[in-house]
Amino acid sequence: MPPRDYLHAEDMRMLFAYLTHLAAAPDEEHQSARVVSWARRGELVVKGTCHICHDAVGPRPSESALLRGAVPSLESLMKNKSIVDFVHKARKGEVVSYHDSWLQHRGRMPVFYYLRDEEVASAYVYLATYPPQAARH
Repeated sequence: MPPRDYLHAEDMRMLFAYLTHLAAAPDEEHQSARVVSWARRGELVVKGTCHICHDAVGPRPSESALLRGAVPSLESLMKNKSIVDFVHKARKGEVVSYHDSWLQHRGRMPVFYYLRDEEVASAYVYLATYPPQAARH
């Protein structure tokens, strides 16, 4: 797992508690009762999953570029995906159709079956509230 320098100590405790819950091995000592905003939860989901493959900004790739493996930026996804489509794509996958209807495939996006709908929705809320922007120099 790559380092996550942006996580605070309490975030690490929450992550450990969540992973312990997923493993069905509760450990009361590390459980966290901290309430986290949708935006903060979304930020953690985006930085921990989405940014592995997606750049923050950039134009939507052409159909031919997508076929060659280009990955759309988060900025371009927010321009054409509703929250329902965003959650569905991340949790269930989606058949991708290109110009010619005979050319359909699942695409390269992995399905994040381990994330709950509200976690993926919080990523959308985060991206909508704090839209990706180009770095300022």
